[in-house]
Amino acid sequence: MIKKILLDYVMGKYRKYILAILMVICIVSIILHFLNSTLLDIEGILIVVLGYFAFIIFTNKGAIPPGIPAIDHNSNMFFIYLRIFIIIVFLWYFFNILYEISFLS
Repeated sequence: MIKKILLDYVMGKYRKYILAILMVICIVSIILHFLNSTLLDIEGILIVVLGYFAFIIFTNKGAIPPGIPAIDHNSNMFFIYLRIFIIIVFLWYFFNILYEISFLS
């Protein structure tokens, strides 16, 4: 069941919607950063944009990141769980960066 949800929905038909929602969140956090700070922080904006591109890489089914094998419906569950764990860690890291840049700067 987890394999079906991950491959068919997160990396399948709803991938574009998930990435669009994350893009809107990213743009809103950059706008909030501009409104809250007087200085232009290029490093913070670059970190937010690179964090968003990490999701584009990890929601693809291919083996784009080195060391993480490509997954499909015949894959081992260890690699499926590894991909899920990495997506969750990157999502937490991405929201942490967005919070720090948007509200703590």
